[in-house]
Amino acid sequence: MKKLKAISLFLILSINTKSNAQIIDGEFLTNINGNMYNITVAINLQSKSGTAGIIQIEFTYNSTSLYVPSSPVKNIDYTLHNNFDLYFTQNVTKPDTNSIRISLLTFGTPPPVPIDTSQTLIITYNFTITNPQGTSNLEWTQTDIAPEFLQQNYQVGNWPNLDESLSNVTVVAKDNLNSDEYMLYQNFPNPFNPFTLIKYHIPINGYVSLIIYDMLGNEIAVLVDGNKYAGDYQVEFNANKLPSGIYIYRLESNEFVQVKKLLILK
Repeated sequence: MKKLKAISLFLILSINTKSNAQIIDGEFLTNINGNMYNITVAINLQSKSGTAGIIQIEFTYNSTSLYVPSSPVKNIDYTLHNNFDLYFTQNVTKPDTNSIRISLLTFGTPPPVPIDTSQTLIITYNFTITNPQGTSNLEWTQTDIAPEFLQQNYQVGNWPNLDESLSNVTVVAKDNLNSDEYMLYQNFPNPFNPFTLIKYHIPINGYVSLIIYDMLGNEIAVLVDGNKYAGDYQVEFNANKLPSGIYIYRLESNEFVQVKKLLILK
């Protein structure tokens, strides 16, 4: 009889622990910008508040329509949000041709990132669209947030998959450009090997300089150096003799200066 009481008490404790567990939801927030498809992972609690101590998330995507390098580069291929960028353990990898794995351990300083019923952004991933007629086919394969040993007994709630059409990728027509603004566009493709195109727009006649630099500020290549009429331009950059890595391209015209990054991947 005493044994039966012990078993009954254990069952009650188990049920109570489960009922008090907070439910955490996740979702894909997406944006198409030119030839880039940006995927942001966001989480929130259905009620109350807590902290995200350990995060183990993995999702798959349509590798026939979207491209990201096999060795993703931080702040180029992905960006960590909030204090997720400040912790020692940051493992963002591509274990398969069509999957992304995010492992974050938010111990130490600063304290674990707080989460509540509003969206908390974890990471944004930047994919190059290789087939504008395809779909994204985003599917969760792992969603573990703050395991029980952190005394935060979360349960997985609503984590919907997303199969979004990429067909709304648009090419800006010349007539639609704001003739009063300078524009330096992201090179395409990016990453690339060895050729890429850089497009820019100047609203008035004037001197134009477009130069490639390495991350130390050394001049690598001069793509444009001369006077140009107002209009749209594109120039091809051949990186055949350069090693893999992150480089900077800088456009200067009259008083306008803009800098962007590109990635050579061989």
